Amino acid sequence: GTSGSSGTSGTSLGEIETVPLINDDDGFWSGAHYYTVSYPNELNLGIVDGEYMNTYIRFDNINIPPYATIIAASVKLYAQETSLDNDVNTVIYMNDADNASAPTNATEANALTLTDGTSWSVTSTWTSGSEYYSADFTDELQTVVNRTGWENFNSVMVVIKDTETSIGYRDVFSMNSGSNLPVLEVVWGGRPGTSGTSGSSGTSGSSGTSGSSGTSGSSGTSG
Repeated sequence: GTSGSSGTSGTSLGEIETVPLINDDDGFWSGAHYYTVSYPNELNLGIVDGEYMNTYIRFDNINIPPYATIIAASVKLYAQETSLDNDVNTVIYMNDADNASAPTNATEANALTLTDGTSWSVTSTWTSGSEYYSADFTDELQTVVNRTGWENFNSVMVVIKDTETSIGYRDVFSMNSGSNLPVLEVVWGGRPGTSGTSGSSGTSGSSGTSGSSGTSGSSGTSG
């Protein structure tokens, strides 16, 4: 019979580079203090004036299909000022939500539901205007796209929280700065394809008709 056609494979690879879209998409806080209004052009990591800072960055319209395999995920940040090499110790989370919304105050920020988290320590000097990448947080984003309510073009939010062991700080440009915005970079793949339909089996041929046997001759008459 004729064999079935093979299934069409799913999308094998996708890449995303996106930035926050509106001023309220990023900010930082410490305990009950919410600093986005006071410092509109920067985000703080580490310890500043005795407070351990936590940062959130929301990204909208993320075109990743449900249950896709996340291959790589990180945030590119631009240093606002040159900083010493004093350690900054953080954990990178994702807001564990189907469609993330940015907090508007410290109470909402502290109440965010988060993924398990990936450690990220900064130990080198950062130079003003230069770009720096976070640790890869593939597992955190995978948790979000595996949610039953996740859909293409939903929003995600990266949350970077201090471990309260930092001895230094790093200032980076926020969305409000108008330039050198934070960038979410993701590589994904692995969406399964549809399997092909198997072909029907061929019809077997009919068997041939056997031939008739020959007639034996009569015996001769004796003399």
